[in-house]
Amino acid sequence: MSIVSRTLRTIPGRLAACGVLSAALGSGAAEEDRPSPPPPLPTATAQAPSLPAGEPSRTALRSLLAAWPVEREVRPWKYVVFHHSATESGSVASLDAAHRQRLDAEGRPWRGIGYHFVIGNGHGLGDGTIAATFRWREQSEGAHAGVPDFNQWGIGICLVGDFEQAPPTRRQVAASRRLVRLLQQAFGLRDQDVCRHGDLKATACPGAYFSLAEIVGERHDSPHAGGEPP
Repeated sequence: MSIVSRTLRTIPGRLAACGVLSAALGSGAAEEDRPSPPPPLPTATAQAPSLPAGEPSRTALRSLLAAWPVEREVRPWKYVVFHHSATESGSVASLDAAHRQRLDAEGRPWRGIGYHFVIGNGHGLGDGTIAATFRWREQSEGAHAGVPDFNQWGIGICLVGDFEQAPPTRRQVAASRRLVRLLQQAFGLRDQDVCRHGDLKATACPGAYFSLAEIVGERHDSPHAGGEPP
């Protein structure tokens, strides 16, 4: 039986059973930066109004796995966490190289990039291009949140750019919105399950110009929504 078939058969039960989150802090492996371009991102809006919070959609999960295949059974993800690269340019390879220079709490080097997805700004990675990393393909826990539960069960999405200086591009915002909606449908996540890195710990990430409201709704509105300067 294929990975996709096993996942579609088991993930509703596994999501329901995962009421207590593990406190394990994750790490990952190496990543090449030139994967073949992913298929066009599926639009997963038809079911959105009628999809109850907490109810995974097998149709959305199939679309997600068709766009970004996995090599192992899908984890029962619970959160989505947004980050910025805090750089003017970047790619999966450059972020992977930077993260390999970091050490964990026990002094061990990171295995590689800590995020599951990177969304480019046209400088190092195409504007609005979504690239999956080894952590998504291997369904590995992340190394991005600084909080064990959100590393273990949170999908890390990094937008290339320094959003303390300027907002994300329109294509980055549109790609983020569509990716998050698909993840929400696939795993039954609510808007409140989508957060910024700065919502979890004391950090400016993903920057004052990043508006979560543009992605998941007005509940997360920021004073700089729409990219207007402060």
